[in-house]
Amino acid sequence: MLPIMLVLVPGILINYFFMRDYINQHETASASHIPYLQLQNETAALSEQLTQIHIRLSNALAGAITDRVKDTQLYRVQTDALDQLEALQVRVKTLTASSQAREASAQDTQLMLAFFEKYRNFVIMSADVAVVDPVAAIHYVNEAQIQFNHFSAHAFQLAALMAKLTEASSKNNSQLFDLIYERVTVISLIVLLASLLLSWLLARKSSRFIFELQHGLTVLSASGSAPATLPAIQNMANKETGEFKSLAQALLEYRNSIIQRAYAVEKLRGSEMQAKRALSDSLNQILALDQHCMVAISDTQGVIKYVNAKFCEMSEYAKEELIGQTFKLLHSGIHTEQFYSAIDFSLSNGKIWHGEICNKSKSGNNFWLKSSIVPLLDNKGVPQQYIALYTDITQNTHLIEELSMLLLQRDEQLTTLNEQLATAKSQIVEHPQPQNEQDISPSKIRANVFNAEIELRSCAAGVHILLIGDSKLLESTIKMLLQVGLPVDTAGDENQAIEMSKNTDYHLILLDMQTPQLDALAITRTIRNMPGRTTTPILAMASKLQQHEHDACLQAGINDILVSPAEAKTLYTAILKWLSA
Repeated sequence: MLPIMLVLVPGILINYFFMRDYINQHETASASHIPYLQLQNETAALSEQLTQIHIRLSNALAGAITDRVKDTQLYRVQTDALDQLEALQVRVKTLTASSQAREASAQDTQLMLAFFEKYRNFVIMSADVAVVDPVAAIHYVNEAQIQFNHFSAHAFQLAALMAKLTEASSKNNSQLFDLIYERVTVISLIVLLASLLLSWLLARKSSRFIFELQHGLTVLSASGSAPATLPAIQNMANKETGEFKSLAQALLEYRNSIIQRAYAVEKLRGSEMQAKRALSDSLNQILALDQHCMVAISDTQGVIKYVNAKFCEMSEYAKEELIGQTFKLLHSGIHTEQFYSAIDFSLSNGKIWHGEICNKSKSGNNFWLKSSIVPLLDNKGVPQQYIALYTDITQNTHLIEELSMLLLQRDEQLTTLNEQLATAKSQIVEHPQPQNEQDISPSKIRANVFNAEIELRSCAAGVHILLIGDSKLLESTIKMLLQVGLPVDTAGDENQAIEMSKNTDYHLILLDMQTPQLDALAITRTIRNMPGRTTTPILAMASKLQQHEHDACLQAGINDILVSPAEAKTLYTAILKWLSA
């Protein structure tokens, strides 16, 4: 390509300079034409406007003589004509003073101005006598017509002369173009012939390279995962320049891609086998989970998208009746709206919710489910779906209630028996000694725990508790709360605790003072300053406090302090006390 460029570039440059010279001269000639064309147009415009003025004046005077035009109308026509003549006078003087007009014909220019002035004077005299003597005014208008005819004749003569000058300039410009066109044509032919010769020489060289490239492509197309080497193509990529070097490099890259593709295919086959095994394992796990518990999948609005057979069996609804509905279809009325709002809050923040839910079947029977609801998050951490796993604990709940009732009845019987024994002793002993100790049997302790559990479970519906502290350290406390059906939200740090307290109206807040880096007093003060949180029961859990620490807790707004780790009876009794306060 370089030899061709060495021929083409000088030829193009020579032609460019010729054409630029022609363009400059053409622009100069064109610029000189413009004033002549403008003067021709101005001359024609002046003649036309004078004609219109003269016609209006003549018609108005003729109408005045026959009383068809009133004096006021005649006066208005004459006044307009004089105003227009004043403006035309300036244009006529400008035209006759131009160098182009004087160059075309100085005599015609001077006569044009003289006849215009005479025409204007006759029009003025006609206007002066028009109202008094219209006939005399007609005479002056006729005289003005004679001056107008002379003006038009010289204006036409001047326009014709300027047209001849313009034509002569155009002819010279055309001759110049013909001369430059001949030169450009000759130079272009010479450059074309030289380019054709060089192209033929280069084509012979290029055809050999193309043959080598085609041969290499054929070899690669016929090869398998281990293509043959291409020495001729490698030599072309090392020594040549331009397009053939690029094509040779591309062909070598294509050879490398064949090798890499073969390696990738083998790797993909191995990955595919692993994926099939993983899919098979996942399907087995899903099948086992589907056989073990109830499963439901919903979107973030609670609309049910999938339920398994066990869920349909427990709810007594067909799958078609559940899909597309929300879980409100199954609400039993035991839980409050705050209970469900707490679940939504946890899930929308990407947290797994564990707890016990009471639902109502299609026939109207309540059933209790131990629930774990897992949010499925996208790559930004935003929930897209919820998967709920349920286990039926209805029978366990009934057994606990029945056992608690039996223990309560037994406790009442023991109490009656103790009272009877005390009465008998008082009758036998003459001087009874007051009892300093109360004998509490282990069975009565268990009964008391069950009594507190039953009472707390009966009022757990709608109660929502926030537990602030390390969930791992408070695992036993969480289990005790879940055992009686109390939904629990956990906050592991100060910011999370404040945010959750602000967004949810909890019925009771448990605060662990043993969690490291947790300022329990500061959290309490912040919660107390929130609207509607001044009376929310806040119970602290601590292992041992000094008197001044105890007083600081009460002053900060903590209602009660439990010994940590709290026993079930102590925890249940305290919660019952403050929920009923």
